[in-house]
Amino acid sequence: MTSEIDARPTAGAERITAVDALRGFALLGVFLANLFTAFSGWWALDEASRIAMAGVIQDRVSGLALFALIDGKFYSLFSMLFGAGFAIMISRLERRGAQGVAIFRRRMMVLLGFGLIHLVFVWFGDILTLYALLGFVLVFLRDWSERRLLFVAILLILLVVPMKAALRAAGVPLDLGIYSGVDAIATLQGARSMMQMPLTDYVPIARDPSWAEFFTYQFQGVLWRAGYLVESGRLFKVMALMMLGLIAGRRLVAGRLLDDRKLLKRVLLVGLVLGIPGNAIYVYGLATMDGTALNGFIQDVGYALGVIPLALAYGAGFLLAWTRAKAVLGVLVPAGRMALTNYLMQSLLGTGLFYGIGLGWFGYLTPIQILGLGLALFAGQVLFSTLWLRLFAQGPMEALWRRLTYGKAVKRSG
Repeated sequence: MTSEIDARPTAGAERITAVDALRGFALLGVFLANLFTAFSGWWALDEASRIAMAGVIQDRVSGLALFALIDGKFYSLFSMLFGAGFAIMISRLERRGAQGVAIFRRRMMVLLGFGLIHLVFVWFGDILTLYALLGFVLVFLRDWSERRLLFVAILLILLVVPMKAALRAAGVPLDLGIYSGVDAIATLQGARSMMQMPLTDYVPIARDPSWAEFFTYQFQGVLWRAGYLVESGRLFKVMALMMLGLIAGRRLVAGRLLDDRKLLKRVLLVGLVLGIPGNAIYVYGLATMDGTALNGFIQDVGYALGVIPLALAYGAGFLLAWTRAKAVLGVLVPAGRMALTNYLMQSLLGTGLFYGIGLGWFGYLTPIQILGLGLALFAGQVLFSTLWLRLFAQGPMEALWRRLTYGKAVKRSG
């Protein structure tokens, strides 16, 4: 019976260590992206302020590096790893005689709870809620063939481009009207809507030490986030990435991925061939952003052809390097094993350091300082994860996730 299954954490020998390391690598990239684009407030400053603080070269180079090398690539990698994790987990549970699908659905319910708490009370840039909701969809795709998964994934990635073009041509807002709800919430709050202010006006708001002010815009941000996910086509993109991850996860379980260097080299090559020029188009679209339909189309094409292929190249390149650089890349394994704990910790660190309810550093650090801080904080997370896992089988949030999933049925390792 399900209540009697062995729900112990996966034993070290049973884990696919390379996946943990890759997840740690993705987590580092996600953290740096979130620091630069959200928490630090750098891009909320006007150009004159940025140049006065850091100079023209640092401002331009940081923007180019961010959008060409980081933006979108690591959340894409993280999303693929979610799909791979689903395949690995279902396989492991079914080998133990457990009802894998039922357990996974319970895990998604718990993750949805974590995500909603994080979204509403910590940071409205949350990704866990979306992962949980799409996780319920992923269950229905578990028996699809690899060819079918690949075809539909590519279709979803490319579909975003004509779909958004059609909405623009029809005069339909890309957010499908969700952003108007932010204005409605602001009216009820008696506050200014974040949709009706230039980004620079958000700087003093973010620095405000008032908890009331923080939650005023945190609550507005929840609906803004929903609108952004729709406007950007993120729902289709993340679903596609999870499907690609499901393919990779199956091959990992069958032992047909890490040893298939020919396949990994092919993915690396195709990812670079498509990703480099595609990202050039994407960065050009961002650099010349003028709000026109043509510019939006250029960005959409660049994203579809560049960002996701380059993320695939990052993943393939990492796995190719794993066999020869395991001693170096292996330091990322503990952070990857505690991905949920570390992701939530990053949000707490970002909010605590940069927002007014904490230290209030929003808009005060230059790109070099942000990069240095991000690397130092992540190194601290790696050290924390390493020490924690010497004492416990799982990270604190991972253990809570498992406990809430299995309830009293959990059997502790001896």
